[in-house]
Amino acid sequence: MNISGAKIKPFVYFALSWMIPGFGHLLLKKKQKAVVFFFGILGLILIGLWMGGEIGALYGFQPIHIMEFIGSLGNGLFYFFFKLTGLGNGQLNSVSYHYGTAYIGVAGFLNFLIAMKVFSIVKEKMDD
Repeated sequence: MNISGAKIKPFVYFALSWMIPGFGHLLLKKKQKAVVFFFGILGLILIGLWMGGEIGALYGFQPIHIMEFIGSLGNGLFYFFFKLTGLGNGQLNSVSYHYGTAYIGVAGFLNFLIAMKVFSIVKEKMDD
């Protein structure tokens, strides 16, 4: 099976856009959108952490915990950075813990949507 670079290109752009929010748009020379997406995602994560939210802990196989984990993982390299530094452990005794965790998860799902948009733009350009 021969896989050409052209067939892989949308997936590479998707992966890069997922790892660093907005990077796919930067590669597509849409600098303003890239900056807005990067700081928007980072802002949601930081607000969530400020509220005492937790990044990506999988506490079992209840649907809400799976969704929180997938959403957190959607934050790309931010997920790994905050997880490895211990900054994303959350404060379970905080009143806003669940809201903060929701902010972090929403940021991840939003980043997935942004990465999928980059994928579709690259795919459309290839089809033309």
